[in-house]
Amino acid sequence: MKKAMKIVLAMAMVLLMSGGAMAQDCFNAQGSAIVPHVKSYRSSKGGLYTSFYISNITNQDVRCKVDVYDQSGNNVSSYGDVWTIVSGQYQLAAGGDEAFDIPAYSTRYFNFTKSGILMRTMGYAVIKWNSNDPQMTKALVSTAQYTGGTYNDYLYGGVAYINNGQPF
Repeated sequence: MKKAMKIVLAMAMVLLMSGGAMAQDCFNAQGSAIVPHVKSYRSSKGGLYTSFYISNITNQDVRCKVDVYDQSGNNVSSYGDVWTIVSGQYQLAAGGDEAFDIPAYSTRYFNFTKSGILMRTMGYAVIKWNSNDPQMTKALVSTAQYTGGTYNDYLYGGVAYINNGQPF
């Protein structure tokens, strides 16, 4: 009886622990691309950060998620935000660690920096998407923009094509 109780208890522990691990990322991606260089540095004198412009090139809405990992492999997506433009003004569309919709032929802006938070991190990101159409194989194009400067308005930057500019 004690042995059976130990087995049941051990199985319950395994199920509880694996359930938490599975709940961590349940986004079922149809496509994805890796961004091999992501950096965010903020100090009291200035900084630099990475942002992504993500465009849906299809005639259907897609759901997207950006996972950013730091130099130690930790998911730090919550330091980002997703933006859209409504009536000529930037509007927050989602938190950085949330999945978000990109309507047909539309673009969203993922900004990997948080105003007021002094931080230094580097790593990589994975941009992934899914749709209601299981036959869809490519839906997005994206660029990474690197912007930096001081608080005296000196800005510099560059742009890199994600997936060599090819749809993914």
